[in-house]
Amino acid sequence: MRVSVKVVILALFSLGMAQVQAAEQHVQDAIVRSGEHPHQHSTTQTNQHHQQKDPAQINQLPQVAVPQNESQPQVISASGVVKAIDAANRKITIAHQAIPAIGWPAMDMRFTYRTDDDTIRSINLGDQVTFSFIQQGNISLLQTINVSQS
Repeated sequence: MRVSVKVVILALFSLGMAQVQAAEQHVQDAIVRSGEHPHQHSTTQTNQHHQQKDPAQINQLPQVAVPQNESQPQVISASGVVKAIDAANRKITIAHQAIPAIGWPAMDMRFTYRTDDDTIRSINLGDQVTFSFIQQGNISLLQTINVSQS
């Protein structure tokens, strides 16, 4: 009997997570299309919400770390080489060097940009660039990008 209860709980949790991921993708797509920021709860609002629940239920839920400063995302700076440009979808792939400030190794990453300006249009495949970005959910949103002088 206990095994079937665990299976049901796991199935419900998995279904809930799938719905959360689908909703997050929908919000991210809307952000890219409109350039607007999604509504975010402050840490205080999130904590008050959890305090209203039965403590026994909270202990059964997975714990999720809440960033302390959601209203001001961290601007991350890096450098790398442009590997691909997808102007139709406003994406640029950069093979960036390690980013010690956030513990990321060197890797190829796809970044989203909001505005199609002269700076973006002047970038070519193979260009060495310095850039900054913020993380919004699973989206790495390009803030600035400049071709490095050789």
